[in-house]
Amino acid sequence: MTGRAGFFLPKLMVGLAARRQLLILTYHRVLPEPDPLLPSEPTGEQFREQLEILLRSCTILPLADALERVGNGTLPRAAVSITFDDGYRNNYSVALPALRDYGLAATFFVATRYVNGGLMWNDRIIESIRACKAGELDMTDVGLGKHELRSDEQRIRAMSRLLSQVKYLAPPDRAAAIDAVTMRTATELPERFMLTSDEIRALRAAGMTIGAHTVNHPILAKLSEREAKEEIEASKRDLETILGERVTLFAYPNGKPGADYSPENVESVRGAGFAAAFTTAPGSVTRVTRMLELPRVAIWRSTPLRTQVNLLRAYRS
Repeated sequence: MTGRAGFFLPKLMVGLAARRQLLILTYHRVLPEPDPLLPSEPTGEQFREQLEILLRSCTILPLADALERVGNGTLPRAAVSITFDDGYRNNYSVALPALRDYGLAATFFVATRYVNGGLMWNDRIIESIRACKAGELDMTDVGLGKHELRSDEQRIRAMSRLLSQVKYLAPPDRAAAIDAVTMRTATELPERFMLTSDEIRALRAAGMTIGAHTVNHPILAKLSEREAKEEIEASKRDLETILGERVTLFAYPNGKPGADYSPENVESVRGAGFAAAFTTAPGSVTRVTRMLELPRVAIWRSTPLRTQVNLLRAYRS
């Protein structure tokens, strides 16, 4: 232990709050260094600090083991599992070394279209705003408003507004809106943000679990039932081809029940043969939680103490 995190809430205190509940934590990126345009994403150092908080306050379990112990009633108090969504390359280059140093395992849900190259739709907007040389981006002619870009704070606001405007558009409309942003900013976008097939295999060889996260990371509820079914099934096939083994875990893109996926999508996940599926609905897992709509939470904040307080609140929610 390095002692980075300073004060720790006693494990007993967390255990009394948690009882026999499993908290599944969700990450996306773990950055090699601070990024002023992504202030909510932890750096590698902050991630290690967060792991120390968890190790001193909770019992960290591999996800499949934790779910089995929920089912058979042997879950310890203050149990936690760690997951990552999307398949960013820094999951391999930054997060994996930290997990290995602490002897921990995590589950990585991968959107397969972006394996071996490409940018997810949200990153195309983020990186366009980052690289834009102008102090203002005027998208009013395509219904996306005018955005000041003269400071990091203004760029963050612009990114947030644009992402919220296009997220729930029908897929062709969303693609057209994102193309308009990238063409208007006239920037060259990076090509290597996401995991490669070799890195996915290396994560698995290191004891990590790989789960499916669709192919294109769409809002499943915005697709036809047939299109959504293919997104779910194809991502499973893609990963099973890469790994040479069955993939049994799935995470819904965005993950809000009703808004981001439908009951029909849950049935498609069941029909594809997944044993468990994960949302972003807040809460903890107990023996009565539905296995194809398991909640997950993000508890991290700017200070270790606030992180630990949020950990307690998540167990009690």
